[in-house]
Amino acid sequence: MHIPDGQYRPRPVQLVVATALLASATGVLLVLWLVMWLPVLLSGAATSLFAWPLVLVLAVAPWCAVIAALVLGLVARSEQPTASADAVIGISVILVLVVPAALWFGVPALLVT
Repeated sequence: MHIPDGQYRPRPVQLVVATALLASATGVLLVLWLVMWLPVLLSGAATSLFAWPLVLVLAVAPWCAVIAALVLGLVARSEQPTASADAVIGISVILVLVVPAALWFGVPALLVT
């Protein structure tokens, strides 16, 4: 298959790095959330909350990675506006806002309206 010159534009490096950062940070944050809150949801007892300070400290690095992905997504969008850049930006903004509340308060913080 031949792609004519000028029709194929490679993805910006910033977008590739932002996507990798966002995917890995999301996975780590999900695992940390599950470690802290899944026992509470399954058993109803708050016995696993002894790990709460450790989980919050460990969550700082992936949360900063999400912020870095947001910045890289904005830089990539300024170079070449694509739907991928918009998706990285949107997911990053959601995670930056939701992760602190989800880790701090657990499921009730996400379900209470």
